[in-house]
Amino acid sequence: MKKLFILLVASLVGSSLLLTGCPQPQQESPMKPQASKVRYEVIQDQQSAFTGTTMPLPDWLLNALQGNLLQYGTDAEGKKVVYFVSIEKSKNLDLAKQNAKLNLNARIAESIQTLVTSEAAKVFEGDQDTYVQYIQGAIGILAKNVKITGLIPVNEYWAELQEYLNDAPRDRYYSYAIRYQMDLGTWKQTLSGAWQQTKQQKPDIPERARKKMDEVIERLSEASE
Repeated sequence: MKKLFILLVASLVGSSLLLTGCPQPQQESPMKPQASKVRYEVIQDQQSAFTGTTMPLPDWLLNALQGNLLQYGTDAEGKKVVYFVSIEKSKNLDLAKQNAKLNLNARIAESIQTLVTSEAAKVFEGDQDTYVQYIQGAIGILAKNVKITGLIPVNEYWAELQEYLNDAPRDRYYSYAIRYQMDLGTWKQTLSGAWQQTKQQKPDIPERARKKMDEVIERLSEASE
């Protein structure tokens, strides 16, 4: 009887462990990856050639180095304008300058496509099928349809830069940038006209998606208001 009682107790304890489970060690939450940090050291620039000291990189150039080639702002008189930055990197300064001038149209198309894609992604969030099937290609056509005229060059800047990624040296090159200015009203007309042309070239875009893109274009026109 005593042996039977011991077996019964052991059986009950075993069943309890199966039901409740053995205590598990607590798992640590996975660490979130930190965003990579890029910084630039100016080795020489257009000022140091005359004064022997370099100047801090202008904000517009830093933004361009980070891929923001289309920038809203104001001119010296406080008038709202749009800036396009054509920037090139090379191991050779003359080549960087030459490419910055030659590749202006390509950089403008790139900047417009990046800007419109960013805004469209917000509007079409949750409707990826429509975005991929109709809008993604339309944005590429829109960028090519934008015909930029009347740009005024307002700044040129070059520098030899040492680029660091998370404080580790990554690359060293010459950067040559030219900043062009356009009147905000002209920009609005240009962007709107390019979108109207795109809609004619892409008649298969569903009406609901067209209206959403109309909102995107309108939003970009008001971005600097």
